[in-house]
Amino acid sequence: MHPAVTVETRAARSYAKQTIVVDFFFLEESCGRCHETERALEEAISSVAPLFDRIGAELELRKVPISGVDDARHARLEVLPTIRIDGRDAQPQYVEHAAYESLTGETGGDHSGCRLWVEDGAVGQTPSAELLVESLLVAVGRAAGENAPAYRVPAGLQSYFEDTDSCAVTDESCES
Repeated sequence: MHPAVTVETRAARSYAKQTIVVDFFFLEESCGRCHETERALEEAISSVAPLFDRIGAELELRKVPISGVDDARHARLEVLPTIRIDGRDAQPQYVEHAAYESLTGETGGDHSGCRLWVEDGAVGQTPSAELLVESLLVAVGRAAGENAPAYRVPAGLQSYFEDTDSCAVTDESCES
């Protein structure tokens, strides 16, 4: 097998649950915006976890510290912090701090490369948990499909497994 290919054997039952992958990219060095964004993300996840459990979905949170240009390049980041849900930016219409300063004339330190979050027309340094809850729910809906029909095992497959199961129980020789 090629080194870039990961092979994992999984039980079929693991597919009964939909898995939403959340990647949280943050500055490895101490960053107040990153910490507050992480707090909002954890609050959002805590809010939706019971709902996800009820609908048979799981959340996988991956925290990814970024310590330099190479890390940013590998992750294909544009700003920090970034939250991606199933590979999509939680809020793709962000504003970069440096661009915001040049538009408004406001200054406040060296925050170039930092994300500002836009909610209801207001610009903030961190997202609200509500914005992230909405992004998580949209991801579940997108992954489930708007009109996905309920799955039924086809009759032929049902019959095959019923025959195979009865052979295993009775120790009979089953040949196809």
